[in-house]
Amino acid sequence: MTISTLQKEIMDALAAPFPSLDIEWRAGSTNGDKTRALALAYITSRAVMQRLDQVFGIGHWWDDFIPGPNGGVLCRLTVSFVENDATITVSKCGIADNTAFEAIKGGESDSLKRAAVKYGIGRYLYKLPAKWVTCEQRGKSVVLKETPTLPIWALPIGIQKPAVSIPPVEIPAGNWIIVGLAEKHKGTRIAALSNQALAYYSSGKYHPNSKAGQESLKQVRNYYEQRKLANVTVQ
Repeated sequence: MTISTLQKEIMDALAAPFPSLDIEWRAGSTNGDKTRALALAYITSRAVMQRLDQVFGIGHWWDDFIPGPNGGVLCRLTVSFVENDATITVSKCGIADNTAFEAIKGGESDSLKRAAVKYGIGRYLYKLPAKWVTCEQRGKSVVLKETPTLPIWALPIGIQKPAVSIPPVEIPAGNWIIVGLAEKHKGTRIAALSNQALAYYSSGKYHPNSKAGQESLKQVRNYYEQRKLANVTVQ
């Protein structure tokens, strides 16, 4: 089965590594005296929602929660995008047990993250090399006392490069994949638009008819204003 250019762009955007600030760690297996633990990386549900907002827009993804077949919570995560003037909707499910703390809320967050992994979000974390770090036991919990360093391949492109004078500016709206605007820009990331195209869309002269186009136009304007505020030169 052939994957279209737009779908490949969406898959790549969903699977992109997260900044290290969005990665949290917990203890896995421990040694006998519980002084060292296997560090396991995970992303928060907030990071998942931010990624979905960036790729699809706030109006083009939604989640539903129902009780799991044997307890816990089942999340159905649905995304929607427009390709060749047709709306494509995809749903994937994830299930998780209720957690010890804030049981239902924790179960919902975990099931959302498990559904998101099926779209490729955060899936690369399963490939991280095993790292054992010092830890300590606090009550019934084991807490890590060190934060592992992520390998270069597990960081966003450009993050691993040391800043020279001005640190790289990351503008979330730049990852937005355009739908509903001019045909030649359909499926393009906003960050790939020329300065002329950005200025035109931000001028108020273009009026898309579809909801998807209106949302894309809003993101283009947001991106253009953010770049101006950050004094970033657009090619």
